[in-house]
Amino acid sequence: MTRRSRFDIALLASRWRYYLFSIPTILLNIRNWLGVLGIFVGVPVRRPLLVRLRTGERFWVSTAMDVWILKESCLDRFYEKDGTIVQDGWNVIDIGAGMGDFAISVALRCPKSIVYAFEPFPESFAKLNEARVTTAREWKHRQRLWMRCLRG
Repeated sequence: MTRRSRFDIALLASRWRYYLFSIPTILLNIRNWLGVLGIFVGVPVRRPLLVRLRTGERFWVSTAMDVWILKESCLDRFYEKDGTIVQDGWNVIDIGAGMGDFAISVALRCPKSIVYAFEPFPESFAKLNEARVTTAREWKHRQRLWMRCLRG
């Protein structure tokens, strides 16, 4: 066996382990996990699907990749894992905010913070704004946390 093929096998095993250990995270932290499962296995599911996280965030998703993005940024807090953990009261700027996963997650966890989310792609900006509005309905009593969604 060559060095390259050993590397390929190790990489493949690492990826499979990551996906395998991601399943409990999704099942335990997404309220409507059955609909999400349908997206992954190809069962006809109404799309976009409103995903409800147990932490309160709500996002419209259309693809399995959208779900993985939510898992990594909201549930695993991937952006903070090897970096700086966002503190309450900070001003946070999210450039390339996509559907708003990181920005909304920070806004809910840090109610004294101001979160600025910039997203130039119109389709993603629409998802970002809809997620902001949908999540806002759930958290009316925490008015200070709402971010400003700016399109530049």
